[in-house]
Amino acid sequence: MNERITKLADYIEKAVSPYHAVAETEKLFINRGFKELKMSDNWGKLDRGQGYYINVFGSAQVAFYVGDDFREGGQLKVVMAHTDSPGLKIKTMPRRENPDGSISLNTEVYGGPILNTWMDRPLSIAGRVMLKGENVFEPVTKLVDAKKSVATIPNLAIHMNREVNKGVELNKQIDLLPLVGGSLCDDNSKKGDKWLFDVLGVNEEDVISHDLYVYDNEKPRFIGIDDSMLSAPRIDNLSSVWAGAEALCEASVDGNMISVFAAWDNEEVGSQTKQGGDSETFAVILEKIYLALGLTREEYLRSILSGVMISADVAHAAHPNRTEKADITNKVFLNKGVAFKISGNQKYATDAETLAIMESLCRDNDIQYQRFLNRSDIPGGSTIGSLMSSHLPLRTLDLGIPMLAMHSARELSGVEDQEAMYKLMKVFFEV
Repeated sequence: MNERITKLADYIEKAVSPYHAVAETEKLFINRGFKELKMSDNWGKLDRGQGYYINVFGSAQVAFYVGDDFREGGQLKVVMAHTDSPGLKIKTMPRRENPDGSISLNTEVYGGPILNTWMDRPLSIAGRVMLKGENVFEPVTKLVDAKKSVATIPNLAIHMNREVNKGVELNKQIDLLPLVGGSLCDDNSKKGDKWLFDVLGVNEEDVISHDLYVYDNEKPRFIGIDDSMLSAPRIDNLSSVWAGAEALCEASVDGNMISVFAAWDNEEVGSQTKQGGDSETFAVILEKIYLALGLTREEYLRSILSGVMISADVAHAAHPNRTEKADITNKVFLNKGVAFKISGNQKYATDAETLAIMESLCRDNDIQYQRFLNRSDIPGGSTIGSLMSSHLPLRTLDLGIPMLAMHSARELSGVEDQEAMYKLMKVFFEV
C-alpha cells in the first residue's frame, strides 16, 4: 500500500469538520518549517526561501512558499480545494425529547448529501465551540470531537413502510434527527444541552455558541481484492486538500516563483461567504503577500494576469452498473489517472490553454490522466474554479480524482488516482 494514500486515510479520519481539516494541515506545514501569519496583522517584510500559512476564519486556509530568488516577473502558481463536505449540521437548542425519555438531535441539511446514506450508521459529533475571551470581539475557539459513536438515524421498518424499496423521499425535518438514546429527560443533571457538551468535553457554562456537525464514525477502509479502492467519508473534497498541502510541502520550489495552496469552506452551499471561494478574501491575502515581499500593486496585478491556478475537486467516475449516465465519449474510471474537468458552459474553468499546460506536464512526467465531461443532458455540479477566476483572472484548470458515490455519507475512490493527482500538483509547483 502506498504510504501517501495511507496518510490520506488517516487525515480523513481526523479531519471530521472543516475546522479540523484546517488544524490537521496546519500540523503538516508546521512540521515542514512554515511560519504562521495572522490574517489581520501587519506582516512587515516576508523572507524569500520561506513558507508561511494563514488560518482564514477558522475553516479555510492559505499557505505559500516564496522562492529564494522571487522578484518582479516571477511565476505565480496556485492550487486550491475546499474543506467542507455535504452532511448534517446541528441546530442551536438541538434537544428533542422523545416519548420514551430519550433524546434526538435537531439538525439541518448542509449542502446536497444523498440523504438515505446517513441512515443506520454510527454517527459522531464534531466542530467548534466559541468561548468567552478577554475581548468581546475576539471569542476563543475550541475544536471539539466526541470521537465515538454517540448517535444514529434508524430507518423505519419495512413493515411500516412497504414501499421503501420503490424509493421513499426523506423529510429533512422529520426523518433526519439522529437518536442519541438514553433516558436523559429523567436526569436533571442532563437538562438543556449539558449532555451534548459533556460528550464533547466542554463545560456548558463556558460555551457561547457553536458550529457542530454530525459525521460518519466508521474508519476509512481499503476495498477490493487488491486494496485498490478507498472507501471513506469526505473524499469530496479532502482528497484534494491533502494532495495540495502535501505537494506544496514536498515540492522543490526555490527560484523565481511563488507557490500557493488555498483551501476554502462552503463550496457545497455556493461559496458566497468570507471564507468561501466566491469572495474577495483571496485577492486581499495575495496582495498583502506581494506588498510584504516589497513588490508594488502594479507588479502584483501583472503576476495575477500571468499566473496559473489548479482548482481541485472530485470528478464522477463512470458507474459500472449505470455507465449510460456518463458521457458517450468522455468517460473516466477509477485508477486510470487524474481527471481534467471540462465544460462548455463553464461549470469548470478549464480551457484549451490550461488543458494544454497540464497535459504537457503529465506527458513529460509519466502521469496518468483522463478527460471528463458530463453528458449533455445531465448537467453536473460546479466548482470554485470558475467562481474564483471571476475575481482573480488567473488561467485556471479544474481537475480531481474520479470517484463513485459522490455526496454519499461514504464515498469510493481509486488509490492510483490519488497518487497521480499528488504527482501532478508537485510537478506543477516545481517547474
